[in-house]
Amino acid sequence: NELYFIGGHRMSRDLAPAYGVIQQSGNLAFQARMLFRDSNSEAAKLFIRNNIDTPWLIPGQLVIIADPTSAQTMKMLDFLRQARQRTNRALIGISPDEAMFMQRHYGLISALTTAGNNIFGTVGSVG
Repeated sequence: NELYFIGGHRMSRDLAPAYGVIQQSGNLAFQARMLFRDSNSEAAKLFIRNNIDTPWLIPGQLVIIADPTSAQTMKMLDFLRQARQRTNRALIGISPDEAMFMQRHYGLISALTTAGNNIFGTVGSVG
């Protein structure tokens, strides 16, 4: 059973397609070299094809990572592409520094916005 090395971690084959969150700005070829031990592998080539519409990436943007031999891959790719495009469009106009800040502090931002929604939802229900 062949293994992938994704981001320095050993990953078994036949994984369901998933998202990767960009940690460092760079072009698509750079991202492929960072993710895959062999940037000429079929998985790396599929990575390039799946993400070709985002040639330059900043922290927080999503990329699709998929095993080309998995039966689950083709079934899930359209859904993943649509969600990735919505997320990446939301980052248009944000500088790499701003994107890195948002990516690093995602948990805190999410907690604050969730708490705010809950507070204002409760106040709206009462008042």
